[in-house]
Amino acid sequence: MKLGFSRKNDTVLLKKIQPFFDKQISSVYRSTLGGLSSANKAVGSKNSGVCKLEIHFSDGEKQKLALKSKSQRTLVNGIMLLSKKSPKLRMDLLLNHKIFSYNDSHRREISIYKQIDKSLAKNMICYKGSFITFPKTYNLLFNYYNESTKKLSLSLAKKILDEILEFHIFYYNDIDSAGKLGLNIYTPNDYKNAKKCIYGLYNSRHKENIKLYGEKKDREISDYIDIIDKIMAKYSWHRSFTHNDFSTRNMFFDKDRILFYDFELSCYQNPEHDLVEFLMYDLGSFTDKEVKELIEYYKRSLRQGGVKISDEDYYKLIVYNAFEFVVNRLSMTKTINERAELDFAKLSVPNSVRLLKILETIK
Repeated sequence: MKLGFSRKNDTVLLKKIQPFFDKQISSVYRSTLGGLSSANKAVGSKNSGVCKLEIHFSDGEKQKLALKSKSQRTLVNGIMLLSKKSPKLRMDLLLNHKIFSYNDSHRREISIYKQIDKSLAKNMICYKGSFITFPKTYNLLFNYYNESTKKLSLSLAKKILDEILEFHIFYYNDIDSAGKLGLNIYTPNDYKNAKKCIYGLYNSRHKENIKLYGEKKDREISDYIDIIDKIMAKYSWHRSFTHNDFSTRNMFFDKDRILFYDFELSCYQNPEHDLVEFLMYDLGSFTDKEVKELIEYYKRSLRQGGVKISDEDYYKLIVYNAFEFVVNRLSMTKTINERAELDFAKLSVPNSVRLLKILETIK
């Protein structure tokens, strides 16, 4: 689909972005990414707050940029949506929403782009700067990349994992850097306090969960919620920078480069979490055999990077992170999807069923 720009010069936006350029801007034209799903054509743009800009300079040069807008009310709006049918859940979420990663997400993303180590910046889209507009909306400017989707293959998936592993290895067990980057740092006590929220979200779809996963697996997932804080405490020695929304919808494929973006949910947790999310969102591209191969490939790569982890702990963490995805991210997106119609949310439901079945066959 060809994106058409408004022919109206956005003079307000021009004044906001002029400080990021050394030469004079004569006009700015905006194009919403309507009909596509997001900046990379994989998520509904009506929900993404992303648009494309065409910058005209006084010397005749033109440049295209992407503009991402993020309201400070995202967290409150999300809580209201998730708890629409339950005032009690609303109060629990207001008090213990940290583990859902949305608090200060706009500041976190800006901090990461500004402070990430230079050796890792090559794996991220080019950040130009940010500014605030009324009412309390953060706006982030990026270079615009034309090619944004590519058919997933096993070899491409391994290349994607290689690149995110650079983040995992570089920041492995580096909690000081995690704090400076503004990552969410979860503690076992955070999960203990949030159990009511997690139960409330997951069990609000009890009948659906039984139908999807079966009674036995549903009990396993519920048992996991019971001890989630203890599991987090047990594996607190094994944490790193994670993207925490790791999917091809948050990647650009620019020629031979893979560029990650949308780091607003990034946190400090088990690095296996990114692998599990990647599989949950993009599972349809792989056979069961290929999924197992990717799980083994990531384990070998972690060890080659100097991470010491036993087979037993590694496989347990894959399962635990799959459960965490189901009770946390998936429970939220299913509720939000009732309003937002997110394609990836629809796909991740059957993907979660299939991945949990595959994990039962791995020892």
